[in-house]
Parts: sequence; C-alpha cells; structure tokens
Amino acid sequence: MAIDLPVGLLKRNTATANGQDSGPENGEGGGREISFGEMLADPMVVSVLTLSLPDMDEASRVAQFEDLKEGLEAPEASSRLTAPETFKRGEDTGLAVSYSFPSGLIYERAFILMQRKLVRVDVLRWPAHPEAAPAGSARRISESVRSLET
Repeated sequence: MAIDLPVGLLKRNTATANGQDSGPENGEGGGREISFGEMLADPMVVSVLTLSLPDMDEASRVAQFEDLKEGLEAPEASSRLTAPETFKRGEDTGLAVSYSFPSGLIYERAFILMQRKLVRVDVLRWPAHPEAAPAGSARRISESVRSLET
C-alpha cells in the first residue's frame, strides 16, 4: 500500500512500524528527534526535532526565522492547506503551516524559535478523526514546548 508521505516522516514511521526503537535519536543537523504513533494504526503521528542554537542577537534571530519561512515549500504531491502563520509565545516566535495530500492525509509543520533552541514539530493526521487528531496539532504542540535550561 502506497501512501503519499513526506519522505523523512515516512522513513521514521516505517522504522517505528517495523518494531525499531522510536526513542530519541540523532536527527537533522545533529539535533535530537523523537516520533510517536504509527501511520497505518493511529489517527496521528508526531515527530519532534530539537536543535541547539548558539547565542544570537535579535537581527540573527530574525534572519533565522526568515530562513525558516522560505523553506516551507509544499512537499511533493501535496498542496498548501494553510499559509504560513507566525505566532508569538512570550519572547519566542513560532511558525505553522499545513498541507494536504490526495489521499486525504494532512501534514502540519510548526517551529518555535527559542533563545538557544529551535524546535520543529511535524504532524501527519487523518482528518476523519478530529477528536483524536485535531487541526492545528503541530502548532499546539510547539506552543507547549518548554526549555529545561535555566
């Protein structure tokens, strides 16, 4: 059975479905990544990637955020469901966008740019299960992220 998924999430989800450890692992850019859920069994799959960042001044943070915005092109075979939306959480700035696939699968991506950390949340969800996989889940998860650094 072929499902049109973003390639990186498909690879991570296949490892989980095959019984491989879905605990934290080294992700893109040396960050830590963890995934939850199984695409063919659960209404939603969540992947969270955290990247440590160097100290940045405000101009560097704005440039980093603009780079994130520019990198939000629609994955292959998908169409943009919502335009990139910027949000604030205290001092932190966030960005959220969603895409849809012909199969009905919804792909949401959200970022939260914190002082010394960037967190990316990817969500794949089936819209037929709105109670278990509500719209806006990636943004809500990113808004709930708290740094354990003091």
